[in-house]
Amino acid sequence: MFEFKIASAEIKEDLIKLYQECFHEDLIYINLFFEKQFKPENCFVAVHNGKVVCAIHLLEALIIENDKQEDVYYIYAAGTSSSFRGQGLMSKLLKHVKELARRRSREYLFLLPANDYLYSYYAKQGYIDFFYSKLIKFTRNE
Repeated sequence: MFEFKIASAEIKEDLIKLYQECFHEDLIYINLFFEKQFKPENCFVAVHNGKVVCAIHLLEALIIENDKQEDVYYIYAAGTSSSFRGQGLMSKLLKHVKELARRRSREYLFLLPANDYLYSYYAKQGYIDFFYSKLIKFTRNE
């Protein structure tokens, strides 16, 4: 049985271990994230037998377009423990996060998938390609 809930400060160490497992980042970087950016109220988790097995962090962001400001969430470090993948946990967390954002009057959720194959996964969850980049080179004279 899985419990889906907003994180608490008490499970920070479990979240750090899950982050390490999923993203293989240097512990210095991970600790910096948890020191500077982690807010338990902006982290949603799936817990199994008292252990965090899936998590999504929401970073507060602001989009400005045509002088209109919009508070949004950037989905960050969405990951599932390898032994629990393929069970639909992340899909359920994404639904919970979408509802949480709606209750908090955040009109948009956005993310940048870590790998190209994840674009199709997030498309199945209702996310669309929105941001594009284009490289334009200019000479000094231009």
